[in-house]
Amino acid sequence: MPKNGEVRFQKRSFAAQTTTSKHALRYRVAEAKLGKQQFGFGIAPFFDAGTVRNHWQDLNFKDIKYAYGVGLRVAWNQSTIIFLDYGVSKEDKLLYFGIGQAF
Repeated sequence: MPKNGEVRFQKRSFAAQTTTSKHALRYRVAEAKLGKQQFGFGIAPFFDAGTVRNHWQDLNFKDIKYAYGVGLRVAWNQSTIIFLDYGVSKEDKLLYFGIGQAF
């Protein structure tokens, strides 16, 4: 039991206001079948821009960060997506690999 005036657990919250814009094109390049498995191959160029501020009143179009890149997609049986993205920004370059589900 906490003693008088003692706070054992203090609620903490983190909130940031964001402004983002994401644009991507997806283009299916080819399809293939291997046994009973079906594969679709695609390319996805993208452009992202956004900013983060502590208060919504501070949101503006100054200091917008942006990134661009291209991604390769493999759709496996139309339910599993394997992707490899390469993105570039002023600050960094990143290669991102992932496996997910198509919803």
